Amino acid sequence: MKISTRLKLAVFVPVTMALIVSLTLAFSYRMMEEIQANGNVVRQIRTSVIGLNHIAHSYILYREERPKQQFRAEHDFLMQLIASIRFRSPDHQQILDRISVESQLMKENFLKLVSYYERPASHGNDEMFMDLEERLVGQFLVGAQKADTDASLLRDLVDDDIRNAQAQTIALIFVVIFIAIVPLTIILFRTKRNIDASLTVLRTGTEAVGAGNLHHRIGISGDDELAELARSFDGMTGKLHEVTVSKDELQKEVEERKRAEKELKKRTFELEYANKELESFSYSISHDLRAPLRTINGFSAMLTEKLGNKLDEEGKRFLDTIRNSSKKMDNLICDLLAFSRVGRAELSRNTIDMSKLTDDLWQEQVAANPGRMMELKKGNLPQAAGDRTLIRQVLSNLLANAVKFSQKREPALIEIGGESSGRENVYCVRDNGTGFDMKYYEKLFGVFQRLHNEQEYEGTGVGLAIVRRIIQRHGGRVWAEGAVGKGAVFYFSLPAK
Repeated sequence: MKISTRLKLAVFVPVTMALIVSLTLAFSYRMMEEIQANGNVVRQIRTSVIGLNHIAHSYILYREERPKQQFRAEHDFLMQLIASIRFRSPDHQQILDRISVESQLMKENFLKLVSYYERPASHGNDEMFMDLEERLVGQFLVGAQKADTDASLLRDLVDDDIRNAQAQTIALIFVVIFIAIVPLTIILFRTKRNIDASLTVLRTGTEAVGAGNLHHRIGISGDDELAELARSFDGMTGKLHEVTVSKDELQKEVEERKRAEKELKKRTFELEYANKELESFSYSISHDLRAPLRTINGFSAMLTEKLGNKLDEEGKRFLDTIRNSSKKMDNLICDLLAFSRVGRAELSRNTIDMSKLTDDLWQEQVAANPGRMMELKKGNLPQAAGDRTLIRQVLSNLLANAVKFSQKREPALIEIGGESSGRENVYCVRDNGTGFDMKYYEKLFGVFQRLHNEQEYEGTGVGLAIVRRIIQRHGGRVWAEGAVGKGAVFYFSLPAK
């Protein structure tokens, strides 16, 4: 048996003993309370029986009206007392029932005396009258004596019950304590003996291993914690013996690790340099591409203006296609430049009033979409910490997307709100537009990734990529939820301070 199990038993036994003793005391207290209550009622019964006897004597002596009323009231009170208790012991209940019968006989004899005294004495015979009176008084006294005797007997029995309950409770407590102490003592004694023996063996083994004897094994058998500790110690000693290496080998491993760390720093520096070069190259290429595009667009416009009347429909369509394609290419380059600038721009962190910023951007959307039925529902927008220019770009892109993809709704309902969780604020932009299929979610924030037809919804597919890059540079998160035909909601988080 494990030591922890033995100790749990050592704790469980006293707790169980205390619980049993408590339950025993509670049960005994309840029984004694019940017996005590019955005893109080029995004493009142005996007092009431004596009172009836005294009242009857007063009436016999003075034959007044008041004793008659007192007798009836006292008798009713006595019957109420008898009816208020019921004993578990059949003997006790039998005596109580007998007192009830005797009380009724006392009342009947008293009423006979009253009737006898109050009837006219027109046929009075003094000797007969005295004989009858003596007989009725005797019957009453005999009944009163029996009732008093039974009440006294019942009181004594109840007192005996109280003493017996107290004695039984004390005896039961001693028995429970004795039964609990014996196994507890055995458990603690055997646990101490096993622990002492195991600790002696462990101490000897650790001293041997500490002296350098890695072949020594403790070898304690059993299933308790000390035996498990001994087996673990033996296993550790064996592993230590197997993996012991020389000082030169350890030094060689340290040097190898230092060389690896140096190489890693070098690779990291080269990667950072290459990344900066790549960003500069991307910016340069994108900037240089715009010059020929402007030339193509300009000459296309000049051809349209100069030869517009000489060209047929197909020629005009060719020129329109060239101009639209160059314009689209220019938009792609602009978005690519914006995406590149986001990665290179220095952050200027300030407190941002998100509510006012939203109002300004919404006025821009309203002005850019004249005639459209659009409604903005703005909720709580806690202040954020970040670069105001970049966060403005985030909100502008998300509001523009919401307006664009809800253009088929009348009215277009855009909702924006936020909440603070202490360390960060989470904001959301919701629309009732066309939505998207969640199985294409991985493409949502990619560069030049589109989930909708270009002819149906214009755009280059860079806006959400810019949003994600800005939020990530601020140490936040961005995610989205949507369903086809049921709108979309975009979330992003920013530091609260």
